[in-house]
Amino acid sequence: MSQGEIHPDGAHPMLEEAREWSHRFGTLLHARLGCLPCDGEQFQQELKEYQDWSLGFHDLEIALLTDPKMQPEDRMMVNFHALNRHMVEMWQPLRYWDWKTDRDRRLRTSQNSIALEGLFYYLARQATLDQYGGDPAIFGSTFRPLYDLTTGIMHEYDAAITLLEAARQERRLTIVPAPMQFERGRNNARRNIDLLAIDVVNRRAVGIQVRSSVAEQAVRVADKERVIFIDGKRDLGNVRLTRPIPGESREVPCAWPGYISLATIIEQLPDNGRELTRAAGKLTSDQVRDLKKEAQEALGDVKVDRAAIAAQIGARILAKL
Repeated sequence: MSQGEIHPDGAHPMLEEAREWSHRFGTLLHARLGCLPCDGEQFQQELKEYQDWSLGFHDLEIALLTDPKMQPEDRMMVNFHALNRHMVEMWQPLRYWDWKTDRDRRLRTSQNSIALEGLFYYLARQATLDQYGGDPAIFGSTFRPLYDLTTGIMHEYDAAITLLEAARQERRLTIVPAPMQFERGRNNARRNIDLLAIDVVNRRAVGIQVRSSVAEQAVRVADKERVIFIDGKRDLGNVRLTRPIPGESREVPCAWPGYISLATIIEQLPDNGRELTRAAGKLTSDQVRDLKKEAQEALGDVKVDRAAIAAQIGARILAKL
């Protein structure tokens, strides 16, 4: 049985390992925020082991996306590792409570690699939407589940890139995805979060929830001192007008994440294909040129001010810290 296959009982062979790794990162985070000592050598070894493991994670993600038995909790596990495999270097400051070397390069490398994932999702979503007949399919029952799933995934990609940009603007911040102890669940509604912004100077953290559109109820329930929200449409600008009925002039605003990923590819991915994580792989100059062309065609005339968006969200984070 290949790594990407689902077992007869419905469980993927990597799922238990995925849960284990997520829990280990959560334990590490609790310990460091609790000021417990850190074995630097063991810390480095575990990060290296995780990087090696995460190289096979793409097979798990594909299997879960295509398996009809996929469960929501399995998708949440994918969310953590889909980001973490490109953000593992963001855990490094928790070892020394400081950034040692190559800080900006490490941040850019994570951004570029997540943006690459966002570009692939963007193109795949558009291709599938075209197969279903274009924009009206967003409002139909057949394409809608896939639209909702990819919208959530891509908002997290764009939010992570933006938060990493905020960390580039504010040196004391590092950004990590939320391990399973912090993610959404029935028992932790007040603090369920998708990512964390960590102040490595004062050793404090703020949780971030990413939503396509933030509901008042979610804000009321959340811990106001420890959680902020990122609204994909309002804060990230991930929205476009669509026509539910062909031939009619009526337009409806829909969540359409991916713009920040596209802009990052265009503006920041080096032409030589460097500054990508091991999990993202290597690109030739020709491949980078083709990807930038696809990203530009997909973005069209949409304007994205990544620095300004990051500054606004970063200010909200710093106010909580």
